[in-house]
Amino acid sequence: MCCVCVLCDMCLPSDMEVVLADRRMPVHRFVLVARSRHWMQDESLSSCDTLDLSHMTSLVACCMLRWVYTDSVILPSEQTAMIELLAATNNYHLEQLKEKYVLLCVLVCVCACVSCDGV
Repeated sequence: MCCVCVLCDMCLPSDMEVVLADRRMPVHRFVLVARSRHWMQDESLSSCDTLDLSHMTSLVACCMLRWVYTDSVILPSEQTAMIELLAATNNYHLEQLKEKYVLLCVLVCVCACVSCDGV
């Protein structure tokens, strides 16, 4: 995974672009296909140069792509973004991200409850 991390947001060896709500970002088809059976089964992905994620907020799309490349999860601070990211894990069949994300949400809730009880 470390070698793939280096590719994150690099233009030169990329073979596609992701269209975000506010910008375009270089991506690598083989990375997307390796991380999700959704992209593996999407035949249009092999013949196109762009992946349109403009229906998602840029924050959520970037959190999702960061995980795709680095395997690290960032929990958005806004509740609507958290819900949107969870929906994206279902839409794109990102089961490993969903598992990590749900666990992280549970831990945050537990920590919040413990700190409230301690006051």
